[in-house]
Amino acid sequence: MSDKVYIFDTTLRDGEQSPGCSMTIPEKLRMARKLVDLGVDTIEAGFPIASDGDFQAVRKICREHPQAHIAALARAVPIDIERAAQSLDGHRRPRIHCFIATSEIHLKYKFNKSQEQILEEAVQGVELARKYADDVEFSAEDATRTEIGYLCRVAEAAVNAGATTINVPDTVGFMTPDDYAQTIGKVVETVGGRALVSVHTHDDLGLAVANSLAALRVGARQIECALNGIGERAGNCSLEEVAVIMQVRPDRVPFHTGIDCARLYDASQTLNECITFGPQPNKAIVGRNAFAHEAGIHQDGYLKHHATYEIIPPNRSACRPRSSCWASTAAATRCTSASSISATAISTRPTRSRCTRRSPPWPTRAKGCSTKTSPICWKSWGSAGSARKRPSAPRPLEAGGGGNRGMNAASAPPAAMPALQGEAERLGFTQSCSAQTGAFLRMLAASKPNGRILELGAGVGQSAAWMLDGMCPHSRLTSVDAAPAHLEAAERILGSDRRVTFVRRDGAAFLRECRETFDLIFADAWPGKFTRRGRALSLLRAGGLYVVDDLAPRPDWPDGHEAAVERLIADLEAQPGLRVFRAADGAGFLAACRRV
Repeated sequence: MSDKVYIFDTTLRDGEQSPGCSMTIPEKLRMARKLVDLGVDTIEAGFPIASDGDFQAVRKICREHPQAHIAALARAVPIDIERAAQSLDGHRRPRIHCFIATSEIHLKYKFNKSQEQILEEAVQGVELARKYADDVEFSAEDATRTEIGYLCRVAEAAVNAGATTINVPDTVGFMTPDDYAQTIGKVVETVGGRALVSVHTHDDLGLAVANSLAALRVGARQIECALNGIGERAGNCSLEEVAVIMQVRPDRVPFHTGIDCARLYDASQTLNECITFGPQPNKAIVGRNAFAHEAGIHQDGYLKHHATYEIIPPNRSACRPRSSCWASTAAATRCTSASSISATAISTRPTRSRCTRRSPPWPTRAKGCSTKTSPICWKSWGSAGSARKRPSAPRPLEAGGGGNRGMNAASAPPAAMPALQGEAERLGFTQSCSAQTGAFLRMLAASKPNGRILELGAGVGQSAAWMLDGMCPHSRLTSVDAAPAHLEAAERILGSDRRVTFVRRDGAAFLRECRETFDLIFADAWPGKFTRRGRALSLLRAGGLYVVDDLAPRPDWPDGHEAAVERLIADLEAQPGLRVFRAADGAGFLAACRRV
């Protein structure tokens, strides 16, 4: 039997139908491109009968990727199968994936039908699907809670009816590896070499990946999985984990896939942008802490030899060279080379003054790193008349030193600044982002590698330009403003940068409707911005920063605004975990930060 394992990606179907993961058609198309580049063998593009949007998504993915193997899901009923066939019509490599539940609990409570009735419907479904496609996959939903003799009968009947793949889903994540392997072994023995045996596992007990790998040992050769492990309830088997496990441990898992592991991180980040959440920080392979080292003993060992605390060698084909940069607190800075100091970040945890974070080794990973930062509220870093824009941060040093501005050149303006200043003058926009304020903006943006940043009050995009100049390649900025003319100017100059999204919306309304969380929120103290400041704080992730600009009184402030700002400061100071800095100017602000 071949040791090739086929990857059936269900990110766009099972993954997308889980809470918080719904995607628009353009987002599905974007993800499909990444999956094709990644090298998955089959893309399950949707469930066409579920909605017209799913139907159109499958059709458009087929048209855009005529050589890709595209599957559409259908229940084992004629209306579903015909709709799936229509969505795949004309595609060169279509697969109809039909399913029906077979467990006694489903037969009794969902269908109120006998085993023989379900068996007959399964056969009829496969036979109808074969009229439209030569490649038909049959899934026995809730197979792992189905009596094994009946499950084998259904599998054999489906193969006899024309199924080319038999999928044995652990629909509710019920199995353990030894149980699952025993079940899969029985099905493999039943169908022989007449059909490919596939596995589809869920992570309800945290065993999705382990169960899938156990099934390979007894003859399964297709794994159904999703990027970041997204899916119903606790999620599906994680695509990135099974692919990297096979690459790193071929001695124990002697199989291989066609996945290009060098593209995993980029694909994961694209998915994060399309749905409402990313993987947990400690998620294997793609989590932001997956290659981070904080304990002093670990840092010391890693600096002496990476293998002391890392099992994925940097010289693997899927990894980039060991030239990652290191960040530390102001109290103690360490780096792997003379050119590897990242932007300084401030920590409020003096007992753990060093946090050495290494980027994951995929080539597309941002090279800048930083420390963990406790929640801080920073205020008034610009001079009294310095502008409506937020603070930011110098770009983190890249390994090898290229492209970094460093603290000594922090005030060097972004390349887009002259054009943005011209737009400001054209529109009569009197407020501008000073070089000093912009330098802090750049620094703060760099302190959140691969983070999500929200700016309330885009203006003409000057502060956004400073932040983009400091952001890592995989960080994302959402810039909100209610003034169309201002936003159009910003979009015209900065819109080509894929890291920024401009939203035409009132800030308070945006906060009320937003379902994302952010690592950094910038806002000015203009009237109305903080009518929902509690909501804004609730959108911060753990360790996030809430930053307020323009707190020094200005002559153009309306009556009562200064008192409102003072109330805001009092509210923020009362928030647990927030530290408020007051500084007369940028230099004073930086000095205050360095005293932490």
